[in-house]
Amino acid sequence: MVGNTVPGTHASVGILHHGVAETKNVLVTALPKNMDEQSSSTQPAAPAKTVKISRMDIHVQNLTPDIEKQLDVHHGVVVVGVSEGPAAEAGLMPGMIIQQINQQDVQNVSELAHIVAGLPKDQPIPMLVRQGKASIYVVITLSKK
Repeated sequence: MVGNTVPGTHASVGILHHGVAETKNVLVTALPKNMDEQSSSTQPAAPAKTVKISRMDIHVQNLTPDIEKQLDVHHGVVVVGVSEGPAAEAGLMPGMIIQQINQQDVQNVSELAHIVAGLPKDQPIPMLVRQGKASIYVVITLSKK
């Protein structure tokens, strides 16, 4: 949603803070040029096994040693594909790293799949993601699938 919003626009954003849903007014601004360069560098250099997480409508893969070293991260999974659905609505894009979901660290794709399978549907779930060298929280609402 943010990517489709004109910079300089004020918007209401729903957040989940310590389990309490809140609405905040924010000013949407353009992403600094150097952030675009950093996010593109998180793409894996060689094809690796990808896994589809159906409830999120994404494809992910385990971190490679190159990505871990480049971004100084030690856990998480790389988003390699996003379809229309919960992940896209939360703002996930290829190259982002999912480090936590529902306040649980994610070490690999099988752990992410296991955590997601046990999460409730139609409830906001906090997720810590990394893009380049910056980490942010987003909120995802999962489908039943």
